[in-house]
Amino acid sequence: MTSVAQQLISHITERLGSFKETETLASFTAQMVGQLLQREEDKTLRSRTLERVAAYFKTVKSTAGGMQEARDFAVEAVSIIVQIRHPRGAPHMSTAEIDALFASIESLENAPVRGQATEPTRIITVPPPTPEQQGGFELLLSAALKYKVGQTVTFYQRWNPRVFRKMPQPFLLSTVFGAALDKVIDEMIVPAMLESRTVRHVGTLYRWGEIDSVKFWNVVAEGGHSDALKKAWHAVWDDIRPQLVEKGNRKLLRAGPQLVRLRKMLASDQYALPEIRSREIDLLASFIEPDCSREDLEHVWTKLRQIYEQELDRRFYQDKARTGALRDSLLDCFVPFSPRTGEFLALLCYRNFPYLTLGFLIAFTLNHGSDLKARQKRIPFLSWFLELPEAGDAAAADEDWIAAATVRDESRLREAERRAEEERNAIMGGVVWSIR
Repeated sequence: MTSVAQQLISHITERLGSFKETETLASFTAQMVGQLLQREEDKTLRSRTLERVAAYFKTVKSTAGGMQEARDFAVEAVSIIVQIRHPRGAPHMSTAEIDALFASIESLENAPVRGQATEPTRIITVPPPTPEQQGGFELLLSAALKYKVGQTVTFYQRWNPRVFRKMPQPFLLSTVFGAALDKVIDEMIVPAMLESRTVRHVGTLYRWGEIDSVKFWNVVAEGGHSDALKKAWHAVWDDIRPQLVEKGNRKLLRAGPQLVRLRKMLASDQYALPEIRSREIDLLASFIEPDCSREDLEHVWTKLRQIYEQELDRRFYQDKARTGALRDSLLDCFVPFSPRTGEFLALLCYRNFPYLTLGFLIAFTLNHGSDLKARQKRIPFLSWFLELPEAGDAAAADEDWIAAATVRDESRLREAERRAEEERNAIMGGVVWSIR
């Protein structure tokens, strides 16, 4: 469901976002480059990258805008290194190829201003799980469940390395959460499912060592066992739910041992997670039968990205979208998909689209109820996220970033006009033509 590389990038990103001074940011970035490129065969890439990093940080201005751009550069540089580190046995990269990798991110002063970008918003995606073969039914069942769940969960783990938020990362968008959920499936869900006589019987019917985690679902479907496995899956999650107990004349919901264990396994300081109750268990259990396929999610995501760009961050080749187009496109997601899918698509947009602010999300929630109670019922996860204590500062930070980016772009445009005027004067020899 998640890869070591993606977890590493996520961890490094959080560290890079915490630095307040360019000197410490530069030092940490260089340190990460050295650690990621330790092998002898990476010597050329390491040397060239360190030169680039050192040269870039010499030009960074000691301002809030300069610090933000430096973070953007550091995150993108490290993410590229993690993804293109020299694999064992692969051809070595030439210095020209290395230079080309960093050419698009190191010269931020020449980066296109808002409305003049030539490429789509750069987003790093996490690929869905790949098929696995295991030696026996128990291990294959676990791999097959993680494959099925991972088709949905990894979709939400995509991220834009140039976007920094003061809000904590929502749990479903975190690769660390994905790894924790894998562990829950291995250590809690599968052992409990195997207590079912029906599930154990399915384990005796085929040569599971010859089947991978994708073909597993075809085999059980053809044998008519899919419903039995899904029923066992849901039964395990139902057993984890809060238990109704009597206390005096009252009936209360109390966390049983399994729920306490689940909460402990999924707890982390690397993402925000509401207290796990029935609502959260409904979400986790639904991943075995999602309301839409990965292909459907990718299709709607492409549409949302394009609408975002056309309305808020237009590329030079795009037409300007009307105000409110992105809001309406997100609202449309609540019709074919479940409200939960629509909620997390909205959070994913906030995670990846730099000019989409927390204020946009707050305004968006007003379409889902006339008061807070109604919205909490209709969109509980989005409401929970916006009620986190960091929301106030984060909303202001989003607006400040856009204001600083606007000032930066206007400055670049003025500088570009000045240089163009100087070039025209040089070509014309300083002669001013007039018509009398």
